[in-house]
Amino acid sequence: MQMNKSEKLLSWIAFISLSCQVYSYAQSTWSVGSNVQINITGSPHLVLDQFNLENDGNLFAGTSTIHFTGTGDNHLRTGNANFYKVVLGKSGGGTIQLLDDLSVQKELAFTANNNYLQLNEFDLIVTGNASLSGFDSDQYVVTNGVGKLVKQAMTAFTYPVGFDQLTYNPLELEERLTPDDIGVRCLRDALDNGTTGTPITSDVVNVSWEVSEKTAGGCRLKMTATWFESDENSPSFDANNCGIGYWSDIFQQWFVAHDSIGNKEGNGHFSRTQYNINKLGLFSIMDRQYELEGLAAVRPKVILQGPYNPVDRLMNDDLRSHLPVPLIPLIQPQKENIAIESPSNIFADYGPDSIVDWVEVELKREDYSFADLQAALLQRDGDVVGIDGSTPVQFIYVDPDESYHVIIRHRNHLSIMTAGTFDLFSN
Repeated sequence: MQMNKSEKLLSWIAFISLSCQVYSYAQSTWSVGSNVQINITGSPHLVLDQFNLENDGNLFAGTSTIHFTGTGDNHLRTGNANFYKVVLGKSGGGTIQLLDDLSVQKELAFTANNNYLQLNEFDLIVTGNASLSGFDSDQYVVTNGVGKLVKQAMTAFTYPVGFDQLTYNPLELEERLTPDDIGVRCLRDALDNGTTGTPITSDVVNVSWEVSEKTAGGCRLKMTATWFESDENSPSFDANNCGIGYWSDIFQQWFVAHDSIGNKEGNGHFSRTQYNINKLGLFSIMDRQYELEGLAAVRPKVILQGPYNPVDRLMNDDLRSHLPVPLIPLIQPQKENIAIESPSNIFADYGPDSIVDWVEVELKREDYSFADLQAALLQRDGDVVGIDGSTPVQFIYVDPDESYHVIIRHRNHLSIMTAGTFDLFSN
């Protein structure tokens, strides 16, 4: 069915059912009036060629596909209707601008170059079983206002976002604990006061991401942030010593965790990854000028039963001293991709301070919810130290107003937890 008049205005009291396979609307606005109910049955394909869609009535999209084609910009007002599949396929390029929230039940697909979905002040909601496809550096979601891309029940998801049609900075997230509704929007710069102030002009990448969750607390994210070389504040930005920066509302400062510092990865489109993020908010890419060893440090002492030698009251370090090469993995064997940078020094023979194996040190709040986790190394005398082999284990995502249980995990021993909690800032 082809409709070509200047406007399709359905405003009378009516009940309309659409069930044929293809509807094509060209160069106009399909406006569903407030007293109209439209039920789309079956799985028809609605092609909107340079067409706006405005729903002020009751539109039930069923399992239909809404397909934007043509060229130039159009807008979409969903009227709180849920859409099954939306396709952005403007062969001549163009932007679809949201006038309210868009909820996608099955798929949002980009099928042509230079196609953008601009959120403005509204959210794009991708439900638990829905997906995004076809996105790349010239077709993605533009988060130019307070609107964000929300993935419901997120376990692992790529957020293909940019602040405008010239900046593409996708963010990959993976949840290690309970899935939650996680929202992301991309901002043009990192500001010196977090969400306010002036753009930081040295030692950072000109982008930041605001990450939010529906249920506060309980997350443990792996985050991979990406950028182009043109986003860097050259020449002051040190790409060989950079990491994911975090804005702390508690301490009112930006910082980069010590263990996340490293070389940028990739060629042309670069990335850095951080593990065990449990506080959400503002993130950016920053170099070593913003490095922070930690807000709190612990140096527990623990003995593993397996390698313990009661004669000298030390643990054996057979994995370290094995010839011709040590058997201790250079990458943490538990779950996270944390690597030893100078194994020849760290795995040398230091007597009682020689390394036995990897461990994990976890912090839990008084209600036993997850707070933070760091990879660490265990010495023969029982000292648990950072991955440099000597300093205390540093924690970033901690709160001075809270106390924490300390947990030690090893790959083939039972974990152990302190019976009580500790104030890490005064103890």
